[in-house]
This record gives sequence, C-alpha cells and structure tokens, in this order.
Amino acid sequence: MTKHSEAGEIATVVVSYVVLVSVIVYWVVRSNGMFSHNTRIRRLWCNEILNTKSDALLGVQTFRNNVMASSFIATIMAGAGFAFLDWASDPTRIDSLNNQAKSDPLTALEADGQVLISANAKLYVCIMVSFFSFYCMTQNIRLLSHLGYFYRTAGNYGSPESASLYNEFGQEASEVTVRTQLYFMVGLRFFYVIIPTAMWLFGPTFLLVTSCVLAVLIWFADAVVLPDFRFGKRARHTSHQVKDEENGTALEK
Repeated sequence: MTKHSEAGEIATVVVSYVVLVSVIVYWVVRSNGMFSHNTRIRRLWCNEILNTKSDALLGVQTFRNNVMASSFIATIMAGAGFAFLDWASDPTRIDSLNNQAKSDPLTALEADGQVLISANAKLYVCIMVSFFSFYCMTQNIRLLSHLGYFYRTAGNYGSPESASLYNEFGQEASEVTVRTQLYFMVGLRFFYVIIPTAMWLFGPTFLLVTSCVLAVLIWFADAVVLPDFRFGKRARHTSHQVKDEENGTALEK
C-alpha cells in the first residue's frame, strides 16, 4: 500500500468521525438545541408532576412509554447486530469486502495490494459502536425503572411528610430524569453512527459520504426552530425567552 493511499484512508476516517462527533456535541451544548430545550422542559415538567398529586400517575405512565420505546430500539439493535455480524463475519465475504475496498477511489490499490484497515478491524469498530449505543439504551431503561418510585414518594402533596420527602428527593428525581434524556440521546445518536461505520466495510468513500449525509440530518433534526425563522437572531431570542419564562416560574414557586 502506498503512503498516499494510507494517508488518504486515515484522513477520511478521521474527518468522518470528527464531523459526526462535532455535530452531536455541538447541539448538546447549544442553548437552542433539542437537548437543551428538552432539559429545561423536563425540569419544569418534573416540578409540575411532583407538586400535583393527580399527575403522579401521568408521570409513571410517561416513564413506562419511554421504557417501551428504549426497549424496542435496543431489541432491534441486538437482532440486527447479530444478523449483520453473522453476514459479515463469513471468511469469503471478508475477502470480498477487502477486495472491494482496494478499488475505492480514495485508496486505489493494485489487485495484489494490502488494505490498511481490514474488514475484520472495521467489523470490530462497528461492534463497539453498537455496544456503546446498546449500553446507553439499557442505562436509560435502568434509570427509568427507578423513577416511578421517586415520583410516587417524593411528591409535595401538602402533608409535612411529603414536603420533607420532596425537599430530600425532589431535586434528585429531576436530575435523574434529565440523565435518562442524556443516555437516550447519546444512545440514539450512536445508533445512527452504526450506519456509516457499517458502510466503511465497502471502502472509505462510503464512510465519508454517509457521514456527511448523516451529519446534515442530525444538524437539522437537533436544531429547535420556529416556522418563521431560519438562522440567527430569532433562535437567540427564543432561547432567552424560554429562560425568562423558566425563571419566572421558579420565582412563582
């Protein structure tokens, strides 16, 4: 393998994953991203649930729906992962994938050349990404399984005992709820990352193209926008408005 081919493949892999991770992290820290908005909304929702006795059952039902959604995704992931592993781990197919990667425009190897990263190594990377996504989903399910007890016992429903429990566990219930959102979001994003990682088996060009397409989709999916605004001023205004409403609600409480 020539140094030109090695540099091309290494650069493609680095650029592809940096683009994907950067887009994911960008919308986690942005104040007008889906994650930030959901965090604020969930805190307000938790406060309402914990201070309204009739809504306690609604909170538990919401957690149950979230558990079902996460379990559904985790089940699909496990089934598809084992099927893909069985398909791709066949020795004949591994050789075929390596030969296809040799003809990739970014490597352009001779027929007797050696690929820098074999199909086996790419398959291991795909398995690790899948495992991390599966782990995040199961952590989301684990925390959601505990939240029903928090919301039933830590509600501030008028009695001195409930007020004491609310002061002790109310904030923790809110933080655990936000943590479930983080696990679900990260797990779902890495579920998406499995796609370009699997396409990498066919060559670095497939990895680069699918990574760029996925980054664009994540960019627009995670941006919280209003119909009458595109970029810039309206997003900042909306973000500040939500914060002001949040602060006003906190003062009223």
